[in-house]
Amino acid sequence: MKQFLLWCVVFFGLYGVLSSAYHLHLTSHPRRVLVAVDTSFPMQAVWSQVPDTLATIQVQRYTLFSLITDKVRIHPWQSRLEFGHLQPYAPRALAQMLDRHRYPEMAVADQIYVVTNAINSTALAEDKRWHIVQLQPLAP
Repeated sequence: MKQFLLWCVVFFGLYGVLSSAYHLHLTSHPRRVLVAVDTSFPMQAVWSQVPDTLATIQVQRYTLFSLITDKVRIHPWQSRLEFGHLQPYAPRALAQMLDRHRYPEMAVADQIYVVTNAINSTALAEDKRWHIVQLQPLAP
């Protein structure tokens, strides 16, 4: 019994030290996730789904988020996604939204989420870090 207790103390002590070290490492080196939201006219049909989609993405721990649209940068790297009072307007311009010169955050992002209802866009398929969140209109 004494050996078992000694084993438990060593095991849980080592587990606690390694877990704390990993937590501190992830806290000081967070992942960077860029979220690009399509704010074009065609998005009006699914616009009510965008806040819930962003909330689902934001659940990730040890992560910094940056939010952009096809028209403007909403906020730089921070721990929360702040959607603000965006509304869909103007024609779709996915090429502008995916322009690395316009949004330098793309170069340092570990993952990029593109929230859109565009179907089969070739511009969206070139980078493997991009995760396309395809929004569909809700059935009545």
